[in-house]
Amino acid sequence: MNLQLCKRLILNAVRNTPKPFNNHCPSSHVLFYSTSELKPTTETNRIFDLLRNHGIAPEAVSSAASVLSELKNPEKCDSVLSFLKENGFSKTHLEKLVNSRPRVLAASLDNTIKPKFQILQYLGISAPDIANIITLDPLVLFRSVDNRVVPSIMVLKDILGSISEVAKLLTKPACSLFLRNDLEKNLLPNIKILRSCGVSTDRIIRTMFMSPRFVLSRPEKMQEWIGMADKLGCDRNSLMFIYAVRTLGSMSSATWEVKWDLFRNMGIPEDKMLWMFQKKPQAFAVSDRKIKEVVKVLLDTGKYDVEYITDEPDVFLCSVEKRLKPRLRVLDILESKDLLKQRPRLSTVYKSSNELFVKWFVFPNLDKDPEIKLLYENAFAKVISKPKSSVSSEDIED
Repeated sequence: MNLQLCKRLILNAVRNTPKPFNNHCPSSHVLFYSTSELKPTTETNRIFDLLRNHGIAPEAVSSAASVLSELKNPEKCDSVLSFLKENGFSKTHLEKLVNSRPRVLAASLDNTIKPKFQILQYLGISAPDIANIITLDPLVLFRSVDNRVVPSIMVLKDILGSISEVAKLLTKPACSLFLRNDLEKNLLPNIKILRSCGVSTDRIIRTMFMSPRFVLSRPEKMQEWIGMADKLGCDRNSLMFIYAVRTLGSMSSATWEVKWDLFRNMGIPEDKMLWMFQKKPQAFAVSDRKIKEVVKVLLDTGKYDVEYITDEPDVFLCSVEKRLKPRLRVLDILESKDLLKQRPRLSTVYKSSNELFVKWFVFPNLDKDPEIKLLYENAFAKVISKPKSSVSSEDIED
């Protein structure tokens, strides 16, 4: 039974059930099936009850109904769930796993599941981190220990230098992909390609932590993106070169054209756009919506024009709500009350840390306007503590 049919049957069952939920859980197996279409088996009943006994919510059970109906061994399912709970899986972990990959419940505990746990434990990865890794990427459990998992770990150890660094890598988001891919076919060739472009090993390793999908791309795609970066005038000796290649690899050619047209339609000449990409390629990876929002917020101050804004492409990486808006509002208030000797450069506005911005512009004026105090309490107080000394905004260089 496919998932859509299952959902429809569940919806019909809920609508037609005269009795209310008992402890928020529909009784029996009306949750799974319409009796006119498919009769539940004894095994299905037992598995349903077993999952509920393990604390899994009915919604999670229902979403996996088509697969659970095929399970013929409730005892195996019980053993798997018990093992996972004993090894750091929370109720949330279990529900996510049942939703995304219910066939894990039918996997061999001794031959499929335990060996992967033993390897991750050997690496020194904590139980909660192992639970996160498996929940986010259950396919790791179905990879061959001898042909994929162990060889991948050995390759990673050679690159990173130690098992502890391998463990640190694997706990990062999406880095479990390193255990599922043939690193001899993608990672190692890509490292060789990047090194040939002058990218240092340290920077490659940093990129592995930040963007595993990028370094695991097909080598021919890596070569293609590098060629594009070259055509855009990116200097291979620049620290920004690998970011340029990553940015180009993160979008389709159609998306790139849309992004290019967005800046062009703002009146930015092509040579300026090339300069922007070479200086801060990550700005082109920001969504169209975010770019437009940043430009609008800054233009609305009446202090900057588009040309000035695009002189600072880093600004497109800033949070509009958490950084730009509160800081610009503080400066507007100070300026309206003649409390600001000279408005700071845009780079000072968005690049300074929260601590420095508050020290320069907020604390010296905290009691001079109630809105500044409110802005401090809502936008800054949660992330900084009041410094022992403060300086006037007049001491800030333009």
